[in-house]
Amino acid sequence: MRVMYDSVNASAIPANAAMVAGYVDGRYAWSQKDWDRFPNAVRVTISAVGAAVAMVGDVERGCIWPVANAVPWVLRARAAGYDPTIYVNELNDWRPCREAFRAAGVPEPHWWVANYDGRQTIPAGAVAKQYAHPHDGDGVADRPWETGGHYDLSVVADYWPGVDGQGDDDMLTSEQATQLATMHQVLVSGALRNVKLNQDLGFVRESLLAEIGGVKALLATVVAEQKDDLSDTDVLARLDAKLDAQWAEFEQRLEEARAADRAAMEDAVRDVLGNDNTDQADRLLDALAARISGGTTPKGS
Repeated sequence: MRVMYDSVNASAIPANAAMVAGYVDGRYAWSQKDWDRFPNAVRVTISAVGAAVAMVGDVERGCIWPVANAVPWVLRARAAGYDPTIYVNELNDWRPCREAFRAAGVPEPHWWVANYDGRQTIPAGAVAKQYAHPHDGDGVADRPWETGGHYDLSVVADYWPGVDGQGDDDMLTSEQATQLATMHQVLVSGALRNVKLNQDLGFVRESLLAEIGGVKALLATVVAEQKDDLSDTDVLARLDAKLDAQWAEFEQRLEEARAADRAAMEDAVRDVLGNDNTDQADRLLDALAARISGGTTPKGS
């Protein structure tokens, strides 16, 4: 068994910690400097809000929620080359989360559960348990479930699939991922596709960080698949192919969703206006379609 620290503030964790977990997206995403604080530790990445893929997805209110949203996140993480784990409250949300995977016909991920009972025991079916947290914040661990610092403590199995065996030799640094993403115009264009003009810069920053995380995951799969040393050109070519495939799949799903929306909208308009007002229904549908697509309203509408 091992003990792992996690916190929204990396500097609160002792620098000599042997195992640490931190966030890669959301308000409390760790910087590269934060990760570099623990050069010799086993480092576990967590997606707090589901914007990026990582080793762990945080399923709780305010994060990846409701529990059913864990299923598509796990599928995304697996597609990016991860063997993911879901963090979830043992008593309240673990069972519903497992049932969501069964209902979807998707194999369960690994499980890191939270139960602040102060006991360093891992329940059957899990690989880790968070057993202590700061609680009253007085800096004193005067109860078994208190850590005495601004961090949580978890007991972890000796082997954690998807975490152990994935060393830094197989992972790209954030700087490398950012450089390659920028070269391919993925970083900015991918983020800005999802950013509206009236959204604040904090959201833009989170979108950019999420885009870096997504590209980093894709690049990690390229590195994992290689059998021989690849030149920069080969790596970039393979990245292009993966990005193109993902974008094509996204566009297909988007068009299917739009087609379903158009059909539902057409049925609703024609039901309201009736069969005697087909011309008016056609004009309204044309106008609505133009507005949805961002075009102009047809003349005569």
